[in-house]
Parts: sequence; C-alpha cells; structure tokens
Amino acid sequence: SDVCSSDLLVLFFYFISYQTIKSKIKKYGKQQVELDQKLFKILQEGTGAIRDILINGNQEMYQNLYFKIDKKLRKSYWNSDFLGIVPRLLIEPFLIILLFLVGFLLIKQEGLQNALPILGPIALISQKLLPVIQMIYQSITQCKTGKESLINIISLLEIPLKNFNQVQNK
Repeated sequence: SDVCSSDLLVLFFYFISYQTIKSKIKKYGKQQVELDQKLFKILQEGTGAIRDILINGNQEMYQNLYFKIDKKLRKSYWNSDFLGIVPRLLIEPFLIILLFLVGFLLIKQEGLQNALPILGPIALISQKLLPVIQMIYQSITQCKTGKESLINIISLLEIPLKNFNQVQNK
C-alpha cells in the first residue's frame, strides 16, 4: 500500500510537471524550426553568393549573423532539454527526504526489524521505477519538441514536385 501510494505520487508529480511545461516545450519546438530555417537560409545565401561576399569583404557580417542565430538555437535546445530533466532534479531529493522520514518514523514506532520489510521494497521500487518514469517523461518532452519539425517535413513531402521550387524560394 505504501509502495503503491509513493508510485502514484511520483506519477502525479510527473503529470503535473508535464502539464506545466507543455506550452513551453511547444514554443521551443516552433522556435527551433524557425531558427533552423534561418540558419539554412543564411548558409544557402552565403554559399550561393560566395564570390560576391569575398569580393565585398562581407564574410564577417555573414559569420556574425550565423553565430547570432546559432546561439539562439542552441539556447532553445538547451532550454527544452533542461525542461525534460527538471522533474527528476526536483523529485529525487524529495523522495530521499520522504524515505528517510518514513524510515525514521517506522523505526521509531515499529523497531528496525519490523521497519526493514516495509522500507526495503519502497526503496527498491523507487530506485527501479524512477529512472524508467524519467526516461518516459524525457522522451515525451523530446517528441513534443520535435513535433514542429516533423510537421514541417511532412508538409514539404506533401508538396508536388512542380511546386516545390516555388515554396523553397519563399
């Protein structure tokens, strides 16, 4: 019963965490698609006009523009990855403290011999279950972040070949 309630508490915490960050994850996904497109466009323009860039000495301008957008993109990736691990960083210390307090109270009331059969399974299940829940949670956040890229790719795949050049040049 104690094992079940602690597992439900962990699942509830992850559910609330996901509900809290869901909109931010979606925002970062859209931002990453936009920034990826801008980087690609800069690279495409830069390689297409490499001769003019070298003659006019505009390399630094293109380089600065690229690094500015790349920095924003990396920050967006970092933020979305961080949101995927935050619950673990919060719940693990909480569970350790909770397990310690429950253990302390059980040992005080029941004695060490009676407390160990209760604490052992709780600790073992928490140790095995928490990493699995964290992996599932992190995978869900990564999928949610990548959803915008996937939608963008699918929309490009659905464009007939004759219209693809028109869309690509926009």
